[in-house]
Amino acid sequence: SVHRSLQVWRRGCHILISDLNIRNEGNYKYNNIYLLFHITTPNKQESTNRFNFKLANNQGQWYGKSGIGDLYDCQITIGKGMKFTQKGIYTFAIEQNMRQNPLEGITDIGIKIEPWNQK
Repeated sequence: SVHRSLQVWRRGCHILISDLNIRNEGNYKYNNIYLLFHITTPNKQESTNRFNFKLANNQGQWYGKSGIGDLYDCQITIGKGMKFTQKGIYTFAIEQNMRQNPLEGITDIGIKIEPWNQK
């Protein structure tokens, strides 16, 4: 799983989890991946959401761009906005939720977090 922390300096600020980046090898056996997103607040409250992301079409063609050799970079727009009600450190964790464990063929997963000016 992947863990990242974010320091929130004032209550009521907004962020946008804009993109999910997944890098897979060409021999990855599936056309999708199930991921669990865990968020822990400064007072240790936890929430989890499960998502299914398509990485290839039904013919097995990868949606991601081929960069180096047999690796494919897939950037998925999530656009999930969040408002933080507490000051402190929020922890984000991403965990694969496929039946196969360990999951072979996925080399990297990351999220892009940016400020969100809600209009």
